[in-house]
Amino acid sequence: MSMLTPRGFEIHGGSHRPARLRKRRRRVRLLLTVALAAAVVAGGWYAWGRWLADPDPGPVASAPVTTVATLPSPTPGPSCTPPAPRTVRVRVLNSTPKAGLAAAVGRAYRSRGFTVASVGNSTGPVGGTVVVRSGPKGAAAAREVAAWVPGARLVTDRRAGTTVDVVVGSAYSRMRTSPAAAC
Repeated sequence: MSMLTPRGFEIHGGSHRPARLRKRRRRVRLLLTVALAAAVVAGGWYAWGRWLADPDPGPVASAPVTTVATLPSPTPGPSCTPPAPRTVRVRVLNSTPKAGLAAAVGRAYRSRGFTVASVGNSTGPVGGTVVVRSGPKGAAAAREVAAWVPGARLVTDRRAGTTVDVVVGSAYSRMRTSPAAAC
């Protein structure tokens, strides 16, 4: 110890190891904090993009869902004219664990002239063959879509558009070769 060193301080042979360790720890903490913040921002960005990509997630939890009919229905009414399949926009959702089922059903609807907007997975399981969901404006289109699947169940929700959701259930086996009466 020299005369210029204050009391209580010791020099350890010129080594400043504790100060270097503190700096390194500070850098590591800063790096981890920045990485965590980047992960949170990336996760939020991804979730926001998924939310924007699915503008119509289905019925709102608080909105009552009304079952309309089970096909085939009785004879069509005199003023019933089903819409042309090319004018009907369909989203096909798979509610089963079977991979690729929604894509196969989407191809089947596309081969029958329907416009398949998207194919994906449903958030929950559905009983029966398919559940066809639409808003009041898409009711005629939903009947036309449901006419192709035996045992299809129509459900009306409160959506504003005419897009029809086809949720494929575990009892689905095939589509009809020609539609049943849609009205």
